[in-house]
Amino acid sequence: MNTNDPDLDKQSDLPAEVDCENALSVSANPLQHGTWTMSLHREGVWAEVEIFAGFSEAKESFSCYTTRYRALDNGGRHGQLKLIISSAFEEAEVVHIDSAIQDGKWHDLVYLNAVRTDFTFADLRFVFVYNRGIWWTWLTLDGDFRIHYEPSPPVVYPNPNFASSPILVSCSGVPGALVEIFRGEEKIGFEYVNADGSCTVPITVTSNVSTLSFKARQEYRHRYSKITEVFTTRRSKITFPENNSVLLVKDIVFTGTAAPDTQIKVVSDSNHYDDWGGVVTVPLTEVWQMRMTKVPRSGPAAVKAQIKYGALPHFYSTVVNFFVLGSPRITAPAVSSIQDRTFTLKGDNGLSGFNSGVEVFLDSEMVGSGAVGAAGIWEVQVTLKPGNHSLAVEQIASGKRTERGAPRAFKIRPARIDDIKVEIIEKSITFSGTGYPGATVVITVQGWQVTLPQPVVAVDGKWEIKATDLPLGKLPTSILQKVSDNASGWIESLPYNFEINNSLPDVYAVSSTDDYQPTFSGKGFTGATVRLFNPGGGSQAAPEVVVRNGEWQSKASQQWGPTLNREVHIKQFLDRHQSLNWVKHPVTIPPQAPTIDLPVEDGLSPTFSGTCWPNALVNIAFNDDPAPYNATGTAGIWTFRRPTEFKHDITYTITVSQTVATQTSTVTTKSFTVLRSMITPVITHPSEESDVGHELVIKGSGGMKGATMQVRDVVYDKNLSASQVLSSDGDWEVLVRSLNLRSYGIEALQSDKNRVSKSKRLNFNVVVLPPQITQPTAGGKLPRTAKLKGLGRPGARVQVWVVGATKPWLEDIVVRADGQWECEAASPVGVKNIRALQSFEEDGTQHHSRFTDAVQYSVVPAAPFVETPVAGQLIGQRVVVSGFGVPGDTVKVKLGAVQASATVMADRTWSMNLVLTQTGGMHSLEVTSALDEFESEAAQRPVVLGTFVPSIDIPAAGRRVENPLLFAGRGRTGVGEIVSWYDPDQKWLADVPVTGNGWRGQAATPLSLGGQWVRFSQTLAGGNEGSHSAWVISPRFEVEPAIPGKAGL
Repeated sequence: MNTNDPDLDKQSDLPAEVDCENALSVSANPLQHGTWTMSLHREGVWAEVEIFAGFSEAKESFSCYTTRYRALDNGGRHGQLKLIISSAFEEAEVVHIDSAIQDGKWHDLVYLNAVRTDFTFADLRFVFVYNRGIWWTWLTLDGDFRIHYEPSPPVVYPNPNFASSPILVSCSGVPGALVEIFRGEEKIGFEYVNADGSCTVPITVTSNVSTLSFKARQEYRHRYSKITEVFTTRRSKITFPENNSVLLVKDIVFTGTAAPDTQIKVVSDSNHYDDWGGVVTVPLTEVWQMRMTKVPRSGPAAVKAQIKYGALPHFYSTVVNFFVLGSPRITAPAVSSIQDRTFTLKGDNGLSGFNSGVEVFLDSEMVGSGAVGAAGIWEVQVTLKPGNHSLAVEQIASGKRTERGAPRAFKIRPARIDDIKVEIIEKSITFSGTGYPGATVVITVQGWQVTLPQPVVAVDGKWEIKATDLPLGKLPTSILQKVSDNASGWIESLPYNFEINNSLPDVYAVSSTDDYQPTFSGKGFTGATVRLFNPGGGSQAAPEVVVRNGEWQSKASQQWGPTLNREVHIKQFLDRHQSLNWVKHPVTIPPQAPTIDLPVEDGLSPTFSGTCWPNALVNIAFNDDPAPYNATGTAGIWTFRRPTEFKHDITYTITVSQTVATQTSTVTTKSFTVLRSMITPVITHPSEESDVGHELVIKGSGGMKGATMQVRDVVYDKNLSASQVLSSDGDWEVLVRSLNLRSYGIEALQSDKNRVSKSKRLNFNVVVLPPQITQPTAGGKLPRTAKLKGLGRPGARVQVWVVGATKPWLEDIVVRADGQWECEAASPVGVKNIRALQSFEEDGTQHHSRFTDAVQYSVVPAAPFVETPVAGQLIGQRVVVSGFGVPGDTVKVKLGAVQASATVMADRTWSMNLVLTQTGGMHSLEVTSALDEFESEAAQRPVVLGTFVPSIDIPAAGRRVENPLLFAGRGRTGVGEIVSWYDPDQKWLADVPVTGNGWRGQAATPLSLGGQWVRFSQTLAGGNEGSHSAWVISPRFEVEPAIPGKAGL
């Protein structure tokens, strides 16, 4: 019987074993009835009925509802089933049937009945009369069950948080029942359940209680329910800030405690809609934090926490009062206003009543401080340097310092410039004075369109500015200084105003060019007219010109040519003003250097010419000739041909000057080379209208050493090759690649020192040339299955034809990028005659070559495979050579004059005996295959021939021996070994010394029982038999089991 806190009585005098599975105390809650399976057992017979039953407070009754039954299987016979319920007031039958099926299976049994109760207990009697089926004998199984009434525990609706005492616990229960609250064993609260089933129990706690754990039960009609689970509620409060604390805004992070998953909102005490930080959910640690999102003004503050858990109504924590210490705010002067260096800064958002003060900062420098007055108002006098400055203020109270408040920028203007000096020299004017270091000085002159440069005051406070082209007359002037506002603007001081008196100066800095028609220039007063006269003023030497930007320039009215110290008189005029003096300017023009043209080719004595001044004396010199030469210029042209010849391909220099009006010009020098005559190149290969491939070596004659040769496509007017420098005279070659399949007309261009000679045009056709067959060679051999190889055009496809055939033997063989092709093919033995062609696709068109010349070769058997002896094997003078080949072929083995042959069998094997007469040592067997007269290349098999034959004397023939075996025999000086007769890798005796007296040794491992043979071989020291002896095999002997007490061989 499985139970969960059952209160189920059994009658001690029941005739059958009674069991009630899943029997529970029934709850007073009408929705919490119990389901039981009541079982009866007796003399190996059993029966069960399943019921649903419980108490109902509303109807003051106990009801029972049967659902199904089953009994021990005995062929489906029918028994009798009866269930009766009773209370202190009455009894009732729930079910009574005479046809209860006995087959071991569950059957539905739907019956219901109830009895009135006094809420103490109810009894159930279950009777099953079992039909045994044996002469209609019956067995009665019956049992009684009692169920006590117990009210259900009250339903507690816990709030995991509380703010203050008393704590109100909401719950529901049986109307009229008494709900009791316990802390441990201590009753701390109670209240009766209302008619609607609701109940609120107050619990008083002291102020130091932060967590309360409690449980509950209810009592109804002197029956107690079970105790509920333990519930825990926590005091929810704000732990930071503390009451009456002074806090910086940045330090205000609200902290508190509450139950996990509680939602917390911090609000103003006076306005619950004034949110100070959003909503946070309490973590498992039960400690929550919330950064303040509101920026309050400095002063007192009062907040509380709004506490909400799940769907429960929210409530509020106790109030926390504290003082906010915020960053001060600047209220005056206005943002970006212009201020003198010393001014008063005003602001608010101070914290009054805490001996608070403010400090004003320019970057990291404190520039002023003051006390906070009533209502948080403050004033501070500051002194700043000129410029655009941003001030910020910090507040100090209760030992704490705020962050800086919002900065405010001000434009601090420099002082007015008063100490000014003005100096006018000729056309220039210089202003100077003192100012604020780093400031820019601005000078404005009324009636002067020129914008003066703006000088920067030096570190020592000095500044100076020079200007030219100042207007004539009396000019009102204003000077101020300004500093940058760091925003592409300026902060200006108050101006200083005064007057300038200026007159028109003389021209100056006059100069002239030494051109034959000189150009005069100088400096003057902008806007004035400069006039240039010949001496005496009767005529102008050059057109008058207006001064622009302080400068003027005028070209002489006519060409002067070479001259010496000729004067020009100059003065400037402006409106009614003129300069005081005529400025005299002397002009000297030396003759210019004559020019030299490229010499006119005339063999090895070319003609030189150039330009000069008419009738000038021209002086000529050559670097290879010390003698000076002269020529006279006629109409401005000079010519000269030296009487002595020059050598070709050597660089010379000619130097020329001219003399006019007692002045000699500078010299002109030019390098020149007398060149040999160009040779016309001749193309000798390919021949006219010949067919060529896509890569071609153009050959020719008539080359000149050091010249460059290049081949051009005359049809498409483009280069077919790069320029190639010739290393010798005479024959030349140029490689051209990637020619298209078409007709070409080409010419060769030979270039030397900017001279070009062309060959005659040559025409040829670019076609797909026949491929080459490199394997087989004419008259050569290839095995039945072999690779054919050759050369062709990369990317082309090769076909191989048997001469006389009507279709290709091999085709679609691709030529690789390296120009090679190959293909594996199989042929019968005999003579074969082949040829090949190739095709290449260009621009979607297939181009085919001609056939190659025929190549005749022999298809022969492949060299046979030699299985034994293996390479390097030691053999005797009688040796069996065997291997594999093609059935029907004849294999021939040869060593010197000794040879033997055998036909390859149908299973592809062959073997033969060979008796050798050579001396011992290293030899190579030559093995070939042949079919008719066609013979393969020879396969070489290196072997070691041993001609010396040692002996095995012990064990003797037919001798019966036991392990371990002793071996002995005769031989020559060396080292020997005994091996298995069928496995040379199985060594019975290794590295046994051999002397003139023979050899002897004991087997290293036991031999198998039964008939045995062994083999022996040794190395040889000296003699003409080679380095190893022949293998010798022992006579047969018998290995027997060891017999105790037997000794010897």
